[in-house]
Amino acid sequence: MGGAIALCAVAAAVLPQGLPLGIVVYGLVLGGLSSLTAMGLVIVYRSARIINFAQAEIGGLAASVAVVMVIGWHLPYLLAVPVGMAFALGTGALVDLTVVRTLFRAPRLILTVATIGLAQVLGAAELFLPHIVGHVRPLTSFSTPFSFRFHIAPMVFDGNDVVAMLVIPAVLAALAIFFNRTGYGIAIRGAADSNDRAVLLGIPVRRLSTLTWVLAAGLSGLGAILTGPILGPQLGVLAGPEALLAPLTAAVVARLESLTVAFVASLAIGVFQQAVFWSYSRSTTVDVALFGVILVALLLQRRRVTRTDDSGLGGFVAQFEVRPVPTPMRSLPEVRVARTGLAAAVGLLALLLPLGLSQSKQTLLAYIAIFGILAASLVLLTGWSGQISLGQFAFAGVGAGTAASLFVNAHADLMISLALAGVAGAAAALVIGVPALRLSGPFLAVTTLAFAVPVSDWLLNSSYFPGFAPAQLTRPFLFKRFDLNSPATFYYFCLFFLALAAVAVWNYRRGRPGRAAIAVRDNTRGAQSFGVDPLRSRLVAFALSGALAGVAGGLYAVGLRGIPFSGYNPETSLQIFTMVVVGGMGSLGGGLLGAVYVQGVQYFLSGSAQLLATGGGILLVVQLFPGGLAEVLHRLRDAALRRVAARRGMSVPSLQERAAFADLDAGPPVAAADDTTPVGEVADDAMLVLGGVDASYGPVKVLFGVELAVSRGEVVGLLGTNGSGKSTTLKVASGLLGAGRGHVWFEGADITKVDAVERVKRGLVMVPSGRSVFASLTVAENLRLAGWLSRHDPEFLAATRSRVLELFPRLADRMDTPASALSGGEQQMLTIAQALYCRPRLLMIDELSLGLAPTVVADLLGVVRELAAGGMTVVVVEQSLNLATSIARRAVFMERGQVRFSGATPDLAARPDLVRSVFL
Repeated sequence: MGGAIALCAVAAAVLPQGLPLGIVVYGLVLGGLSSLTAMGLVIVYRSARIINFAQAEIGGLAASVAVVMVIGWHLPYLLAVPVGMAFALGTGALVDLTVVRTLFRAPRLILTVATIGLAQVLGAAELFLPHIVGHVRPLTSFSTPFSFRFHIAPMVFDGNDVVAMLVIPAVLAALAIFFNRTGYGIAIRGAADSNDRAVLLGIPVRRLSTLTWVLAAGLSGLGAILTGPILGPQLGVLAGPEALLAPLTAAVVARLESLTVAFVASLAIGVFQQAVFWSYSRSTTVDVALFGVILVALLLQRRRVTRTDDSGLGGFVAQFEVRPVPTPMRSLPEVRVARTGLAAAVGLLALLLPLGLSQSKQTLLAYIAIFGILAASLVLLTGWSGQISLGQFAFAGVGAGTAASLFVNAHADLMISLALAGVAGAAAALVIGVPALRLSGPFLAVTTLAFAVPVSDWLLNSSYFPGFAPAQLTRPFLFKRFDLNSPATFYYFCLFFLALAAVAVWNYRRGRPGRAAIAVRDNTRGAQSFGVDPLRSRLVAFALSGALAGVAGGLYAVGLRGIPFSGYNPETSLQIFTMVVVGGMGSLGGGLLGAVYVQGVQYFLSGSAQLLATGGGILLVVQLFPGGLAEVLHRLRDAALRRVAARRGMSVPSLQERAAFADLDAGPPVAAADDTTPVGEVADDAMLVLGGVDASYGPVKVLFGVELAVSRGEVVGLLGTNGSGKSTTLKVASGLLGAGRGHVWFEGADITKVDAVERVKRGLVMVPSGRSVFASLTVAENLRLAGWLSRHDPEFLAATRSRVLELFPRLADRMDTPASALSGGEQQMLTIAQALYCRPRLLMIDELSLGLAPTVVADLLGVVRELAAGGMTVVVVEQSLNLATSIARRAVFMERGQVRFSGATPDLAARPDLVRSVFL
């Protein structure tokens, strides 16, 4: 508070018009309303690990509904506001049910992309809404029914402001109580740390997801509805990236983690905005300053490493990776003819297509070629490097300004101007990329989107930089022979640069930089272990992508014959990203197809139909064909190649269907030893049985016909090397991973199709490997959350708490300590303690000793022995033969996704050959 007062005092002394108290209060009001959207962003991010780029549009649509209720249908304000809020809440629920749940297990990049599509679909609804009621005109305003006023110089505050002043503190208090005192609030916080761990405690994560999205949508809806009467609602106008800039800035300052920091940052940003507006008439200064705040916030933040961090194996996994034609088939005559013929047909089509078309259609083809270059830049950056840039058109704008200013003011050659435009685009990309890429997560997307706003409104504004943004540019005669004023000539000129861009991007992909970028994308730590510098690899991709965008921007300026006002707006950056998603993020050809689709939509459609076509296209693609149009085409290609291979009697494993390909890639099945216990002989006495189970992670098959039985009261040690399928077997048993084939029985009932939460309710409980605690919660909150299924049985909870503290007395002194601050051994104690709250009948513990000191392991083994002595059935996964057999009555060895040997532990000494074959 003292710092805030000091800053206000400095601002009052420095700003030309000072900083009156009324401006400060007004900024606090608007900042508080903006904080509702910022907190919604934080809530969604903590829950789903994505940035919801539709957050502002959800609120804008709810406010538009309220306006239509008041102005169009003449409903009272006090009735229209609840209707608008209900619409916001319903939108949040609908988004979760139709989009988030269907992409629940998809890579976070895919779900993030889906929110961009959602923003466009909701924007289309905003544009269409005024047409429902014909006499409601765009930009219509409405007001609260409260007429009182008061004055704080130089501002006059009325009922609209007072309502906001009363509602904001009430909402903050309600959020604090909900997240810190209620079971659902604590569960949402816990599930944000680990969805899988919450599921394994019987917590309904899907229901919590719906509640999270409803809550976030409600906050944005409330903020927009209350802001409307103060600023005037923009009915029939998109909220757009500009409306999201201030809340995103506050969320980035809070690292997308802390609601408190997001709220305080929003207040500071609100006061700052109003202070600038009071002293300067141009609002673009605020956009530049907010972008600077984001850069400074990223530079000042440090990467946090805790004991509960994930493995760092990459947050992006390609849904579809284009595979080349298999080597054995490349030399076949029909394949050579088809490839050559297709390339010739595409080239001939590109050359002959302008002939006979009107000049407007030829201009459209030129713009398709320009945007094809931009699509190639994003395929390189997003598809292959895994970095989301939502401000790619801003780098094009930097290139446009560079090329246009050099050509018009310095009379430079056009080719030299375009080359320097590429250099300028690369430099801008590096300046933006260095701060954003220091931290993990989607900060690059936020930074580039924030960069796009001041580039459009400030850098390319002739009022500020007339020399850098010339409004008029005369197309030259290229080499004194080719008149670029001709639409056909200009198209061929752009097509030439598209060909150069395609060659450059293709060579990048085939060279070491491209391979390194994909390695970093999929497994950062693995790439580092082979000497790849992740930051350098990403910056190379970002610089090359920026260079291509800069050249495309220069061509676009030539096409527009100058740089018009708002010619490089942020919405176009989202359209460019849409191109790559629809066409295929992992395919250069797909990106070009996306450019054709989006530019065709822009040419033939208008208004809300444009947004509906592009946004709806994104949602359709990410759910049905995550690889875009390229995935469809390449699957058709592979089908044709399979027919050729079958006709010639060739065996080409890489062309088989994904499941079959995984089988062949894994090698021949390993025959079970003679003394493996058949499942059928113990089924009557078994508590858990896996019969012929196959399981896969995506296209990669991991388990092959696993046969495993665990008898009632038995203690089983599941052993094997890394990658043998031990943890995957437990995931299938617990329901975290579905069985591709086979069945799972528990206590005689087939639970193959039963979800993980229901299995926990039946007593099948798993303790996952690693530090599987809820890091942001205290030990007491972790234990409270573990008792979710028994939250209405206080006697059981009290008895279990006493039992847990008896088994793990060290936890008693750590109840108010965040779980992230516990030692590795204490965290493992906490995970086992949580499992005991679930009334386990069969307890599965994955990697009990992982990363722990021998004394801690000895203590934990003592606890497991005590649980087993009490009659509990236990399965322990270990790599250490000595540790597992010290408590197990039977050992099960796994190798390459199959059970190799199962027998009583005393028999192991008689099989040294088997032990060596498995562990060496």
